[in-house]
Amino acid sequence: MIVYTLLLLVPYFLPSPFLYAHELPELHDQCLTATDYKGCIKHNKKAVKPNNTKPSYSAQWRKYGPLRVNWEMWATKGNSHIAPTLNLQKKPLYLAINCYSKKINVKELNGDWKGWEDPKQIFEKSIIYDLCLEKKDTSLQNI
Repeated sequence: MIVYTLLLLVPYFLPSPFLYAHELPELHDQCLTATDYKGCIKHNKKAVKPNNTKPSYSAQWRKYGPLRVNWEMWATKGNSHIAPTLNLQKKPLYLAINCYSKKINVKELNGDWKGWEDPKQIFEKSIIYDLCLEKKDTSLQNI
């Protein structure tokens, strides 16, 4: 009985390379198949360190279709709300929402805004609805 109990407790005391997965979920997917998981995380961690041009990986991310939106980083500029976002290929970009017009805009980090468009996909409508409801911004009818 004592041996059985010890065997159950031992894994909890051993350091696990998967502890990093909770801190950097994007790197977890990338390094999952690496032969040296911890080394892969350590090597790539510097590349995704938050700075002025890249979104923080430790923030609260919400998934909408192919996008992951850094929900804690919404900033208001004029009538728009802007947040760092990752696309399906984990490429960083900025997403802008105008609650009054119910339109959406996208900008790559080093590019230009693509222009305001009506939401076409259900996930785009969901982002607008969730954000505008949370910000208590304008009427949400007809989304």
